[in-house]
Amino acid sequence: MFGNEFIQAGNILIILSVGQFASVIVGPTNMFLAMTGNEKNYETLLF
Repeated sequence: MFGNEFIQAGNILIILSVGQFASVIVGPTNMFLAMTGNEKNYETLLF
């Protein structure tokens, strides 16, 4: 329907969708960690 480029990127789209879904389920934890003075914990989660 969309072409070969979209078929080749299908797996990447699935991975990105799962990551976005996990972010939605967990919620805005980065904002809460920063507001409560736990920036170091947030930094550890990123790296």
